[in-house]
Amino acid sequence: AGTGAEAARLKEMATRMGLGATARLVGQVDDLAVRMASAAVFIAPAPAEPLGLSVVEAMSHGLPVVAAGSGGHLETVGAVPGAMLFPPGDAAAAAAALRSLVAEPERRRAYGAALQTHQRRHLSLEAFADQVVELYRRALSQARLRLYP
Repeated sequence: AGTGAEAARLKEMATRMGLGATARLVGQVDDLAVRMASAAVFIAPAPAEPLGLSVVEAMSHGLPVVAAGSGGHLETVGAVPGAMLFPPGDAAAAAAALRSLVAEPERRRAYGAALQTHQRRHLSLEAFADQVVELYRRALSQARLRLYP
């Protein structure tokens, strides 16, 4: 789901590879939460994703994420023990990770739950706000120490 500069090329590639029945590139959608709820796995192959908001959203839904082991994925998915990260650009490793999750429903469920717990504790809006407040508290405390030695 979504759009991007590579959408047309990816659609053509999926058709050429005979994946039309299993891989659907649907473009921009308004019901992403519904689609995530019905998905088995979320793949994030971008090697230089600074944060990966779609990854954080997938985590919030308890959706297992297989991601390139670089960029922001290291700080989101990668912060969870047992993270399913693959070397950027390594399609065989990504496929192996996907196959292992599809073959083991209980592992897939437990991994999705662990991602969801991490997202809610560390990556939610509330957690972000708490971190910003703490940052300001520390900055003010350090400023006071410098102003009043």
